[in-house]
Amino acid sequence: MKKWFYSLVALGLMASFLLGGRVSAQTVEEGVMPTTVAPVTSIAKPWEPLGQYESLAKALAKVFNWFFGFLAAITLVLVIYAGVLYLTAGGNEEQTKRAKTILIDAVAGLIVILIAFALVNWVKNIIKGSSQ
Repeated sequence: MKKWFYSLVALGLMASFLLGGRVSAQTVEEGVMPTTVAPVTSIAKPWEPLGQYESLAKALAKVFNWFFGFLAAITLVLVIYAGVLYLTAGGNEEQTKRAKTILIDAVAGLIVILIAFALVNWVKNIIKGSSQ
């Protein structure tokens, strides 16, 4: 039970770092009181189904970048977990073998993630017409 709790806490912290946005303070313009409310017309924007992206390709590229970043973070957690298993094995051959297997699988997964990322970017560049 304790192991699941720590795993969920670690996953929650990882998600908060990945999903958190950048925040910056606003400066007070001269002549504008900080308590004044901007008119609704300056805040409201027309409905944009893709948000800040002007094309579906750019929105998908952003999704793929997040996805590959998330997979790389999971790989990092697996490598750290394998290292902790290996260091705490204390001569136990079964635990050492398990740690080595997890590490090899994590590195293989990272290689697959990098190849997939390169292929997605290559296809994106071909579609855009600027293959390099």
